[in-house]
Amino acid sequence: MITYMTSLIQEDVMTSAPSQIPPNDQQRLRERARRFVLDYPDLHDLAYTAASRIILQHTRRVFNPETVYWHRFSTASSSPRTFTGWQHAGKPVQSLTLIELLMQHFSAHDQEASDELSLYGGFYTDGPDHDFFDERNEVPMLPQDVLKDMWTLDFSALYTRRMDRFWNAHSENFCILAKAHYLVAAANCLRKGQLSPDDFKHVTGIVTADPSQAPTLNDLRNSCPATPGPSVHTLDINGIKAHDMLRIVIADGREVVYWPDAQQPFRVFDNECAVYNWLKSQFMGEQANKALTGHFLRGEASRIKDSARFSRGVSDLLAHAWRAD
Repeated sequence: MITYMTSLIQEDVMTSAPSQIPPNDQQRLRERARRFVLDYPDLHDLAYTAASRIILQHTRRVFNPETVYWHRFSTASSSPRTFTGWQHAGKPVQSLTLIELLMQHFSAHDQEASDELSLYGGFYTDGPDHDFFDERNEVPMLPQDVLKDMWTLDFSALYTRRMDRFWNAHSENFCILAKAHYLVAAANCLRKGQLSPDDFKHVTGIVTADPSQAPTLNDLRNSCPATPGPSVHTLDINGIKAHDMLRIVIADGREVVYWPDAQQPFRVFDNECAVYNWLKSQFMGEQANKALTGHFLRGEASRIKDSARFSRGVSDLLAHAWRAD
């Protein structure tokens, strides 16, 4: 999402159309896109800042949290020289940077048996390829103290609050910018011959009242009045909807799939069967499968809730030929 919003800072909307958006509106649109990108909560940056504060609080020293590692070991030997009282020989059985640990949190077992954390784990400046971990590469923090900090911080809730604030401020901007990106993508596909002039009018008529005229900022802000023409559906597999892909059905039975971050955002198909076969071909390729799956299962909650149903849908898609319902 941020990638294609960033593109609006650099591209003019509808430059390939017969006319262009008014210059003042174009500048205001760019400013909205710039503010949207700058204000969007960056998960990694937020975790980096929180991890840096935890390190400084416990060590009174500045470390780069990207290179502070949480290691878990299967064995330990006592050492009076280390901060935890334990040292470890051999490679760790689990390793995360402090930033990754903050985003993933300790396991449920670790939270129940926090007294074991210092025995079999610790924080170090050397990564998982190192062979010995003691006072020479130790970051002086007790794992159980960091666990308490994480409970107090509740990073997930912190990020959720930031996202809620962001969407409260930018929900209108998102709709405007999403429409603008849609129109830019359609214009580029028209220029490359991937959309015919008629199909261009069909797909742009969904978001602007007069596809032959460049939209103003007010046009992008307002909802387009309902008129007879193409019907718009969210692309779905077994009832699991893609969060940003559309299936546009034209009156003559042809269909257009809109995939906003694809190299070719608009693809025109003769009928529903052709869309089905195209989807099947996408899931047959490992790289395309992974890219496409991310549009249906977004975030941990979605993966937990919908992955089994989605996988069944993909399996059915691959196993069967298209049939009219």
